[in-house]
Parts: sequence; C-alpha cells; structure tokens
Amino acid sequence: MREKMNSMKVLMGILTASISVIAIVAIAFTVRTFSSPAQTGEELFKQAQQITRDAEKLVIEAISNPEVKFSDVEKQFKKSFSLYKDAFSRGYLPAERKLLQLKMR
Repeated sequence: MREKMNSMKVLMGILTASISVIAIVAIAFTVRTFSSPAQTGEELFKQAQQITRDAEKLVIEAISNPEVKFSDVEKQFKKSFSLYKDAFSRGYLPAERKLLQLKMR
C-alpha cells in the first residue's frame, strides 16, 4: 500500500511538472505572437522580393540539379505571392504590379 502511495506521489509530481511546462510554452508562444511588431507594406514587399529572387535562383538550380524539386520552387513563389498580397492590402501600391506579374507566370 505504501509503495502505491509513493508511486502515486511520483506520478502526480510528473503530471504537475508536465502541466507547468505546457503552460510555460503556451505563455511564451502567446507573448511571441502578440508582441511581434506589425510589419508595414513596404517591409512585406521587400521580404517578398527576396523570396522571389531566391525562387528564381532555385528554378535555375532545379534545371541542372535533380535533387532540387520544382514543388519547392512553387512553394517559394506562393509564399512571395502571399506577401505581395499582404503588402498591397496594407496600402503599398507597388505590390499590385508584382502581383500581376506573378499571376502571369
């Protein structure tokens, strides 16, 4: 009986520690999510430009290197498209031109 009580205490301690860790992770995630500064349309546009340049380099690399997948290239272009779209929605007008260019690809 005493062994059962001790093992129950150990299990309760482990459970309490696990809950504490989960709570700390949840708090850290929440703070990180809400404390990040809002990005301007111009910042989003610059990020999208860099991702587009990287994707264009990947296209060239994918032609000569079979290890590079075109699906990775497509993901990069989709990500840049999304950033251009966000930049335009925040009022950064040059993003509209880039959106149209990417739609034509």
